Amino acid sequence: MSGSLRLALILLAVVFAGWFAIKITTALVGWVLSLLIPIAAIAIIGGIAYVAISKKALGGSRRTLP
Repeated sequence: MSGSLRLALILLAVVFAGWFAIKITTALVGWVLSLLIPIAAIAIIGGIAYVAISKKALGGSRRTLP
């Protein structure tokens, strides 16, 4: 096999591997975000509800409001 043909095949393999890695990475990131965004939204709503229900006094003291 000549040197230029071998170089062309190596370059083609590197380009294909890079394209494949980008596709896999994009799919994994999309999957993780599709799981995390709803969980984060539920956590934020739960945190706001907890703060509203707990009725703590302002200033972070341990006394509750009447």
